[in-house]
Amino acid sequence: MNFLFDSFIKLLKKFNYQSKPFDAIKISNTSYLPVAEKVLENGMKLNYNLKFDSSASDFIRCLWAYYTSILKAAVKFETAHPMLLIFDEPKQQDMSLDNFKSFLFELSQFKQPQVIVFASFENSEESFNEVTEGLSFTLNKIDGKLIKPLK
Repeated sequence: MNFLFDSFIKLLKKFNYQSKPFDAIKISNTSYLPVAEKVLENGMKLNYNLKFDSSASDFIRCLWAYYTSILKAAVKFETAHPMLLIFDEPKQQDMSLDNFKSFLFELSQFKQPQVIVFASFENSEESFNEVTEGLSFTLNKIDGKLIKPLK
């Protein structure tokens, strides 16, 4: 559990998460999901979903960090994970290109697991080139639409 948590926090920092102080973020011991911890006036601790009180872009960063950390733990500890991650348009909420590049860099470090990213890169070759420069990956470019009516 410590490896998952440490990896998660490290990636949140790397992806520029800012909505909560890092010492208020935990991984639940029961659900293994990321939560925020709040201390109530009576001293009791309340854990709640990080989605609340996080900006939309920070919640996306949280998802990036969490899923990537789960895969890192699966690789390190040889868990029952299917060793497959699929992201569909992970650069939502006007995420900065620098943060997106950090995310793609982390994904490019996986050699054994399969990681698939469907992304339009703002429909810009320039954005694509900027974000993927220096990364190890295989590009499968898709022209046209993936989903279309049958004839």
